[in-house]
Amino acid sequence: MGKTYTLTLLLAAFFCYAKAQFPKDIVGSFRHKPKFFFNFIGYTSYISGDVATFSGIRLGLNYNKTVKIGIGLAGLNSPVVTAIDITEEGQTYTTNATLNYGYLEGYFEYIFYNKDRWQFSVPIAIGAGSAYYSYVSRTDTTKLIKLIPSSIWTVEPSVAAQYTILRWLGAGASLGYRQTLYAQPKIDENFNSVTFSIGLRLFLDEIYKMIFKKGE
Repeated sequence: MGKTYTLTLLLAAFFCYAKAQFPKDIVGSFRHKPKFFFNFIGYTSYISGDVATFSGIRLGLNYNKTVKIGIGLAGLNSPVVTAIDITEEGQTYTTNATLNYGYLEGYFEYIFYNKDRWQFSVPIAIGAGSAYYSYVSRTDTTKLIKLIPSSIWTVEPSVAAQYTILRWLGAGASLGYRQTLYAQPKIDENFNSVTFSIGLRLFLDEIYKMIFKKGE
């Protein structure tokens, strides 16, 4: 709970910093012709105390370098293993199962500072996906069993900073929190977690323009 309050205070601080323009610049940005954006995403979080890394893609429209609206697809790409009870051929036993989790998201980002190569923003993503366990059958070790998927809905507010090194390359970091809105009880995991990322970023839309629109 304390982590949620901390992020809320951070978001409030950033919005207060930008209050002279917000929401005027958001409304005004929609008067400009949007530009397409496409980015890879990656971040680290926790699921029931285990480190959980995610990767995916986002695409959408960028309005005047102030508002981004789009959709994304992301999935868990690190092992999260949980002991579960299984019944096979009348016998019940406990085995280790691997969690599989992926989701689609709606994405909104407010960029309240964009100057001198620096960019600060508040992204918010609402994800709708599914999670399921998979395990190796004890009666047939060549067989991978996938249990019925469960629906998971989440919201992920965050704050992000980015520095442009080259036109097509930057360095960035983010800090946020993933809050579960709805989860079916078949998956006994805690998806609520701090989310964070740091590293280099490729601006794929700029690379595309450099390659295919060089003559324009």
